[in-house]
Amino acid sequence: MFSVYIKTIEPVAKLVIIYKLRMCFQSTYTNQILEQLNLLLN
Repeated sequence: MFSVYIKTIEPVAKLVIIYKLRMCFQSTYTNQILEQLNLLLN
């Protein structure tokens, strides 16, 4: 039960973190870094 909860929450948390980072640093350079991080995390 708990592991299912974590599996559901984790991608949502990642999206929220990425979204907040994009709001903080709105630049193409940052977006490229975030895309690389996203590829590594997935």
